[in-house]
Amino acid sequence: LDLLEAGVDWLAEAIAACSQRQITPWVSLRMNDPHGYLEKWVDNPTNCPLFKDPENRLRGTPLRPGRHADVLWVGLNYERQAVRDYFFAMIREVVMDYDAAGLELDFLRTPAICEPNASQETIDTITDWIAEIRELTQARAQQTGRPFPFGLRIPAQLGALRSIGLDVRQIVQAG
Repeated sequence: LDLLEAGVDWLAEAIAACSQRQITPWVSLRMNDPHGYLEKWVDNPTNCPLFKDPENRLRGTPLRPGRHADVLWVGLNYERQAVRDYFFAMIREVVMDYDAAGLELDFLRTPAICEPNASQETIDTITDWIAEIRELTQARAQQTGRPFPFGLRIPAQLGALRSIGLDVRQIVQAG
């Protein structure tokens, strides 16, 4: 907040510092990053404002029945258009308005983005959303004349990821 109030764009500064040191600067965005204890997530000022609407949140159902809900299973629900739109706007900004060299979507810390046992329709929605982001990174590459790599940071459990809406095989097959 101090930097913002001083008119300093910390992301632009970090990217410029990396470039000056011949470090290829990527932007990595955590796709679900709730802060605080279970009962305090909604009102935590560091959390995304979408948390305030319970419709935008996952119910906290763990993949394995009988386990308690924890930080891995509570977060924003990407089945909701409002959640996807919010994150796409942020992604668009970092891809198009900054001089980064690549984009990583980080699903590792809190991988759940949809309720477990996601339907094929939900998986298709998420795959299409990832494709829109890929189109954006390709547009940036065309604009700059240099590649703009796009990656996903994910746990190494493809079946579990598919259950929560992120079908890595389908995403890869879709290009």
